[in-house]
Amino acid sequence: MPKSIKIKSVVVCPVCKFKRELFMAANHFLKVYECEECNALLKTDKKQCCIFCSYGSVPCIPVQMEKKT
Repeated sequence: MPKSIKIKSVVVCPVCKFKRELFMAANHFLKVYECEECNALLKTDKKQCCIFCSYGSVPCIPVQMEKKT
């Protein structure tokens, strides 16, 4: 049975550990995110495509789809 695509990911700030659940867009990579707690500007890891793949509990939708095939 194939895994379902998840549309939410919990982003964890590496500075203050604040967690925020965010919806992911299927056709847009979120490259920068400002932590609501400490205002740290999170940028994607050089090896990753987006904030969700760098700091999230679930990788972005395009990565999930790629792994599904």
